[in-house]
Amino acid sequence: MDFVKVDQEVLLTRRDGEPTARRLVVANALGTDLRAWDRLTRYLCDRFHVVRHDMRGQGLSTLGDTPLDVDRLARDLCALMDQLDTGPAVVVGAELGAMVALTLSHQRPELVEALVLVGGGARLDTPQHWHDRARRVCADGLAVIADETLETWLPDAFRAQRPDECRIWRNMLLRAPPAGYVAGCGALAAADATAAAAAVQVPALVFTGSALGAERRAAATALADTIPGAEAADVAGAALLAHVDQPAPVAATMMAFLESHALE
Repeated sequence: MDFVKVDQEVLLTRRDGEPTARRLVVANALGTDLRAWDRLTRYLCDRFHVVRHDMRGQGLSTLGDTPLDVDRLARDLCALMDQLDTGPAVVVGAELGAMVALTLSHQRPELVEALVLVGGGARLDTPQHWHDRARRVCADGLAVIADETLETWLPDAFRAQRPDECRIWRNMLLRAPPAGYVAGCGALAAADATAAAAAVQVPALVFTGSALGAERRAAATALADTIPGAEAADVAGAALLAHVDQPAPVAATMMAFLESHALE
């Protein structure tokens, strides 16, 4: 693991795979850290040089005093890619990370060869939803939202059949920095990536899961309709963290998509 300093903050990063291979850069969902990509990375690192990071205020990365928004997170990712000299990359994002990936493609299109978006949307839920969630976490800690978050992250079958593993994912959430989580809620409340989505000029793949809630599925479908030429892929039985629950089909779909655009 490495540490990259961006505007006085320190971002934890990790790189896996052949250093000379095509770059694949990932961005996390709120409340997760770079370990959420472990399973998917195992399927990809023989073909890609995978660059992961904990976004500002998430995982082990510092938060600082600068107000957090999606633009700030995308600028952080730009700076990280510049410092690591990744050059153009396939950029993969989940939920909040999907918005960051879209915004990066708008800010620095020369850095993005293709987009892969998991459980994303141009807007996610309502501002009031995120403000209420932040208020609850401030009052009672992350444990108060743990059950509902796991229901969003992982499908019923996964939670029923793999309870011990669910305890690990619950711990990832509970050990997230509360201030960073609250700041992330504020970023999602204000975020609207509609213009960035409409301006995408690279191949894009939008994943949904059949176990996503109706509003999130609708947001992902609308996102695929907004991005010019985007392809949509539904992962049967998956919820938000399809790359955790079903990494093999997600990786296979990604590889087929990238191969079709000569980006394998």
